[in-house]
Amino acid sequence: NSDRIKVFNLNESTSYEVDKGLVFSFDETDQLFAVSDGKSISVYESGTSLSKINTDIYLPREIAISSTNNLLAIINKNSLQVFSLSDNNLIYQTTINAPESFRDLKISEDKIITGIHFKNDNISQGITRVYSVTGDLLNEIKGEQKLLRTIDKSLYKPIQKSEYEP
Repeated sequence: NSDRIKVFNLNESTSYEVDKGLVFSFDETDQLFAVSDGKSISVYESGTSLSKINTDIYLPREIAISSTNNLLAIINKNSLQVFSLSDNNLIYQTTINAPESFRDLKISEDKIITGIHFKNDNISQGITRVYSVTGDLLNEIKGEQKLLRTIDKSLYKPIQKSEYEP
């Protein structure tokens, strides 16, 4: 069925089918599996559907699930949403704007860890932001900056489009 994907648990030599999505993640025990189609997040345990959480995270980039922390988190370019697995309620949401964009996501030791890319005309830089499970910013670590070359566009001739001739 083209609306489903097959999930393999190599540790237990089992497999099952789940709804197709854009991003997916296993929890730390490999028992819970989450997949997002851009409208909702489906959560499975060993192939059995547990819940479906509606979200407004379109074009998700990453999803993370943790049974230990009882959390599910999802990012797209500008938004982070964190949900409780026990009641599927949104715990918190945070947004960022250009020139920053979310790139990576992890749940570890009661913390939500995000990787952010900062880029403007002159600088490209990685940033790690660590949030508490309630949304407080705990730490921010900035990586090295890469200076970007600026190109003087006035030195280039404009490209003229020509009409197609058979």
